[in-house]
Amino acid sequence: MKEKVAGIISILGVIGWGIFEAYIIFEGGINFESLLTFFPILLPAASIILYVIWTKLGKSELQKMDEKIQILKQQIEQKKLKIKLEE
Repeated sequence: MKEKVAGIISILGVIGWGIFEAYIIFEGGINFESLLTFFPILLPAASIILYVIWTKLGKSELQKMDEKIQILKQQIEQKKLKIKLEE
């Protein structure tokens, strides 16, 4: 759950930062110096977007939880079968 919240906050922050950068570039006019200034700032934003997309907002944690739930269900079924066999 923590990964999902962090991912959503990161995505929203990066989108807001990108819009802010675009506003500054277009407000001051597009020139080579402004692009050189904001391009290094845009790289971490793009990397955050890619990281959030590639990790699928913590989907791997959900898969681990599903596996644990399946194991617990199997253990419960085994205990029920043992009780029936003992009767």
